[in-house]
Amino acid sequence: MMRGLPGLLLVLFGVVMIGLIAVVSDPQKAQLSRRNAQRQQDVAEILGRVEEFAKENHTLPPLTVELQQIGTEQTGCGLETPSCTIRSDACINLHSLMNNRDLSLPSDLRIGSYYKTGYGISFDPSTQIVKVVACGAEDTAQISLERSLQKYLTEVEVTATKNAKK
Repeated sequence: MMRGLPGLLLVLFGVVMIGLIAVVSDPQKAQLSRRNAQRQQDVAEILGRVEEFAKENHTLPPLTVELQQIGTEQTGCGLETPSCTIRSDACINLHSLMNNRDLSLPSDLRIGSYYKTGYGISFDPSTQIVKVVACGAEDTAQISLERSLQKYLTEVEVTATKNAKK
């Protein structure tokens, strides 16, 4: 019984070493996966905060049909990545939606800042759907969420948004 123990230990040691090498040899893929997971959480947080604002105020901030980058900059907010295309030069400032709560929204870990978050948002008045997109998504990932906010919006808001679109 003792004779087989060293051989078994050697095999187990080999399996552990192979697993360790596999993990260590691809740290960039693991980091990329973590960043994309964080982006998924950020998109959900942004959409949740917009929904909370709509619930409390029965209106939306001035969102457009075209995707706009979230941030505080007045110019330079256009963005083109494999994940999204933002043509608007001005950012949409949603940081003010926080009503004295956490005063900032998340920004992308690689391409974002407080001034230009790297996240885009749009609103389709015909369907009452708000969409948030992670423009910095990596490795061909498409990270976005959309949600209908129709039950929170008043008829006045819907009409005004449709008229602004014309």
